Amino acid sequence: MDSDTATQAEINATEVEYEAKVDVLVELDTTMGVACDDIVTECYTAVLADANPEGMAKA
Repeated sequence: MDSDTATQAEINATEVEYEAKVDVLVELDTTMGVACDDIVTECYTAVLADANPEGMAKA
């Protein structure tokens, strides 16, 4: 009959696997955050570069 109790080795292996997955998610979050910041910066730069106050309708 199989035991429902995990061995310490199984627990350790599961913890290592979990920590590796968390590390990948943290790295992905960091990478995506930097990429999104770059995209927002580029968009703001494009808007500012295209803005032409003389071409806007006068109120």
